[in-house]
Amino acid sequence: MATATIATTTATTATKPTTATVVVSAWARVSAVVVALASCLLPACEYFEPKVPISDVGAVFALADATWFEREQTLFFFYRVNAEQGLSAFSQIEVTWTTDDVEQPFAALSSLTMVHEHRTVSCGPRTICGSASFHVVKPPRAVDMRLRYHTDGELTLAADVSFTTVSLSQPHNDRSAVVYGVFADGNRDVQWRLRHQFPAIRNEEVQSLGLRRRLVISDQGHGTLNRRRLFSGNPYGYAFAAECPTSRYAPLGFADVETSDRAVFTAETMGLDTVTSAEVCAAATVFDPLGPYTMAALARKNPETAPAFPSLRTPVAPTTQIGFFLQTCNAIASEPHRQMQLQRTLLDEGDVVCIDDFDTVDFVGRLARRLQDRVDAVRLAGNDMVLVLGLQRPDRQTAVSIAVEQALALVVDDEQDKSSPRLAGAFVFDSAGYALNDSDVNATTLWCPSTFGGNDLEQVNNTSARSCALQLDNDIVLGPIRLASLPILPTRKQYLTFVDNFSEAQTGKMTSLQFRAPKRTPQSANVPIGDFGTATFFNNEAVTADDDDAFSYCTNDDSGTVVFRVDAALDQVFPLSVLPDLHREAPQGRYDLGLAWDFPYLARFRYDAVTAGAVTVADFTIPFGPAVPAEEFLGGSAWFAESFDLSDVLLRCDRFCTHPTFDNAGVYEVLKPFDSTYLSQCYRPRFPSRSDGGSPLDP
Repeated sequence: MATATIATTTATTATKPTTATVVVSAWARVSAVVVALASCLLPACEYFEPKVPISDVGAVFALADATWFEREQTLFFFYRVNAEQGLSAFSQIEVTWTTDDVEQPFAALSSLTMVHEHRTVSCGPRTICGSASFHVVKPPRAVDMRLRYHTDGELTLAADVSFTTVSLSQPHNDRSAVVYGVFADGNRDVQWRLRHQFPAIRNEEVQSLGLRRRLVISDQGHGTLNRRRLFSGNPYGYAFAAECPTSRYAPLGFADVETSDRAVFTAETMGLDTVTSAEVCAAATVFDPLGPYTMAALARKNPETAPAFPSLRTPVAPTTQIGFFLQTCNAIASEPHRQMQLQRTLLDEGDVVCIDDFDTVDFVGRLARRLQDRVDAVRLAGNDMVLVLGLQRPDRQTAVSIAVEQALALVVDDEQDKSSPRLAGAFVFDSAGYALNDSDVNATTLWCPSTFGGNDLEQVNNTSARSCALQLDNDIVLGPIRLASLPILPTRKQYLTFVDNFSEAQTGKMTSLQFRAPKRTPQSANVPIGDFGTATFFNNEAVTADDDDAFSYCTNDDSGTVVFRVDAALDQVFPLSVLPDLHREAPQGRYDLGLAWDFPYLARFRYDAVTAGAVTVADFTIPFGPAVPAEEFLGGSAWFAESFDLSDVLLRCDRFCTHPTFDNAGVYEVLKPFDSTYLSQCYRPRFPSRSDGGSPLDP
């Protein structure tokens, strides 16, 4: 516990004063008076009058630190005293130390000769703080500090001093300051920095407590040291040599710069003849009681980065629909449901094809040829296509659906690897739920209605797990009817149940169908992903790199759709996010870029819902689309984007990639080189500039 020392003086010089030590409190003040009165019982005591009032200001040392550096023969003090009621301008800090041959009694800091500049600083209305430095040749054996409340008083507050000795070691470890350089954006402007280096106090706190070190930079030269291991134990490279090796560094001819601030820019800017040099080396001179101390200091350039592939164009365009309405003409189970199917597919009686002979031997081949002939005829218009098929059959006659699926397999599968114009896929609106058997057809064909749910649409959960899931763009409620329960693409039983519960007038109608698909070039290639997905590599888009390049990946809204592959494994697709790690571990010279799709096309519909005579327009999507993150709506805006912006997603460093760099707050992260730090982090550096002044952010 800190104590206050109160000394009283008698009227005669022959009598020694009586001293009592008490805790500063209300009781202390009473005790002090009692002690003083007791001393006045002596004959020589005529009166008692303390020099200054005694009061409790609630003072406490928040910081009391001392460090002695053997190499510099300098003892540093740092202090911060807080007082609830404040301290006056007459309060002062006093220090003392003892060595083997010197005993410095308590003295005010202002009365002693200091080694360095120590500026007066303000720490607030209830705090005094600061620093000091003194030439002390031998290691101190005892160090102390105290606060004197008033220069004319004898009330003091002792500090619990934290004392540290820094013995001789390597200069970058045993000196109170190191010097290093950094570059502004563009690697043309050099800033030299002095960083305070104390065992228990951080650089910025030392600066805030007023310590300033004089720094002179001279004899600057550019070159490449090419000794990466040098920095493993000496991250700033300070004092790696007494002077810069002339064999490595060519003179820049820059003028000397000098500062007592934390940083200073050189007046000159580096020329184009220095762009390949990795560093600037300079003679850095600091000062201590022993005189000027000069060592080599380095400024390493920032990693040079650029977008690896600024923009990946996505040639997605509307397709042409080729419509057929396939029906068992001799077995119409429900004419109202058939008419609804025609309306939902926007087909008419002219599109009807009777398929009562579905069980004949050549039916599949004949239907496939009919579909292919229409595709080939429409192909001349130059657009990609989607087959839109209505299928009306008895509920239990699944053999009809099986035959149609087999015909589609003969047509759609062969079209997938063709250049545009091509058949992107098929959309089938069956009269009953049906689960596809052919995995290839399953990857190119949407078969509706959903195979989940019963006779009532209320039982069909609107989730993307269903085979024909409708994703509404906006939530809409029409009185007692939820839009999810409207007969948009229902089975026959679901439709008839709805009509019985409400009316045919409330079933609504389809007003538009749109299918979008990516266009393919002769160089395009598809790589399957899972059961449904496809990665398309369109037109020779690729990232190229040297072995010693490094990459940084930062996700955005589009990046989850972009994939890549390498020449060694053309049938494997990787997310773009793993490219930096792969290149670091097993560098490849080329990375083909493509887009991953959950389905070959996107189906979009517009539907007019009717209730109580009011019409509400609803837009919805069957959610197969780009493989964007799960929390996003599949089949969303990515299908309508002209390109994917990758300028901030994938950065490539092609020079100085092993150097440290700045983070987005402007801190120079000396232990975090670009090539191993930003593999999966956003690289958003904030570089110093000439307008920043001399106080960079350097914790």
